[in-house]
Amino acid sequence: MILVNWRLPVCQLSGFGNLDNFTLDIDMLKCIKPDPVLFAVTVDGIAYTQDSRVTVSPGTAVRIDASVTNTTDITYEQISITFEPYQDYANGYRATDLHGKVAWVGELSTNSPNKLPPGNTVGHSCSFVFFYPGDFMIQIACTEAANAHDSQGTSAATSRNLVHGVNAGSSLGMNRGTDPTASTTWTFSPILRITVVT
Repeated sequence: MILVNWRLPVCQLSGFGNLDNFTLDIDMLKCIKPDPVLFAVTVDGIAYTQDSRVTVSPGTAVRIDASVTNTTDITYEQISITFEPYQDYANGYRATDLHGKVAWVGELSTNSPNKLPPGNTVGHSCSFVFFYPGDFMIQIACTEAANAHDSQGTSAATSRNLVHGVNAGSSLGMNRGTDPTASTTWTFSPILRITVVT
């Protein structure tokens, strides 16, 4: 028997199911893998989980630390961690140009990509100050550069910075498969939400 847990963070739904008399062949096993990276996120030193609620007053600095651990047996050559602050107005529009509503101390992304061997961890931190009330989100993503495994070892993604609201990939992990030019992005879930109240 296989117990399957599932979660749809966007819809705030989760559940589980049992699979009896289920046989996996080699091709199926290739598709079923644990997450290759494991996120750990803290807000002001406290671990952030699905049940966390962060509420601050305007002008209060909020420190966010994110670390990513490689749970695979391969080395990722060019891993970067990015923070993207935005507001979601629940109408499908994601405002990344916050026009003075938020400032940050530090970089929104790691300055240079890190090599991440199996079992090792890389981290990044940044502090945010919110000046207006409202709900703010911070997407935390880990990206392996598109050409991390090419012979030159160079990457156009190293200069990518989220200051201008550019997102390195989908909120879903993208599988490189046979395309060596495709980057892979993993996103921390749930999205970090900060409520600013007066």
